[in-house]
Amino acid sequence: MEAAHKLARLFYQMWITAGQYSDPGMDYYEQKYQELMLKNLKQKAQALGLELIPISHPTECVS
Repeated sequence: MEAAHKLARLFYQMWITAGQYSDPGMDYYEQKYQELMLKNLKQKAQALGLELIPISHPTECVS
């Protein structure tokens, strides 16, 4: 069902814009996926009474 909805939305956009479609690119979709995963993890943690705390990665020293 979800794929059909996406195709319908794409068709509608192309129809109202006379076929002028611009693909936002892979980086856009990857960023959206990361945001969705983080949102889901936060919701799951909250349901368990937990809190997500971001960690900072230490800078690597190259000798």
